[in-house]
Amino acid sequence: MAGKKASSTSKEAGLSGKSSSAGDFSIVFSPAPMAMAKDVPVRLVLAFEQPKN
Repeated sequence: MAGKKASSTSKEAGLSGKSSSAGDFSIVFSPAPMAMAKDVPVRLVLAFEQPKN
């Protein structure tokens, strides 16, 4: 019984590890989120500088 429980636990850990690495890959491989993330701070800075002036 104990052995069966351990094997099912390690299976779950493997699945969660797989999904998190898949998320990392999708972030690395899709340039759109990177471009958007770069664009947002620039827009925020411009929006904050305009009222100041």
